[in-house]
Amino acid sequence: MMFKLPNPEQTANKLLEQTGQTSPPVKLEDVVSLWAELNLEFDDIKHEGYFINLGGFGKEIIVRSTAPLTRQRFTIAHEIGHLILQEHQIVFDGCISFRREEGGNNFVEKWCDSFAVALLMPQKWILRDIRQKKIKGLVRSLLDLPDIYKVSNTAFRRRVSEITPLSIFDVKQTNRNLFIERIIEKKYESRAVKKFYLGQTIEELLPNLEYSIEPIKHIHSKTRMLSIYSLTKNDLGIHRWTICILPNSSK
Repeated sequence: MMFKLPNPEQTANKLLEQTGQTSPPVKLEDVVSLWAELNLEFDDIKHEGYFINLGGFGKEIIVRSTAPLTRQRFTIAHEIGHLILQEHQIVFDGCISFRREEGGNNFVEKWCDSFAVALLMPQKWILRDIRQKKIKGLVRSLLDLPDIYKVSNTAFRRRVSEITPLSIFDVKQTNRNLFIERIIEKKYESRAVKKFYLGQTIEELLPNLEYSIEPIKHIHSKTRMLSIYSLTKNDLGIHRWTICILPNSSK
């Protein structure tokens, strides 16, 4: 049986409008308060969280109390997604909540994930905040904005690469057998750019990376794509390069 699910971006934006929110971080408690019968609880549970409909006794979102704050926020947003789908009568076999471990429907879980991302990192806000930093501030924005939005670095970079033509690479350097090797540690490739061009661009850039904490620009000799990078630190305090690659509109 096929169901037409509501648009996750539009649904998230509507909730933000209803709660009068225009800047990060999203106040999830304000969103939760839109449902008078909905309670938010934190408990020592095995899974990340649950949405439970208690009928006349109300509704609850239960979140694992020992999870990191960024994880808790994603879980709350995800479970609000389940509540919204139930209101749209998206239920299967009488079930209220659909989870992978319960043999639930995968596309419902994906919808709730997409909704949570859109709620915590609204596209309009991110585009505004990144543009304010301009080209030279791209790397800095990737370091600062996740904390401002109260989301993980990985989630923020993945979101940026999904809604913009910006691709992000983290590169580390190792010394093996007296040879210097520069390795891509993590990458978030924009769907708006062909992988072939990204591959050519990063391949030319890697051997020429400079040791600078100040942002450095580089334009690829063939693809004409613009790279801007600087030395940063990962979560363990180890230096690596963070590289942003954009199509060059002037080519």
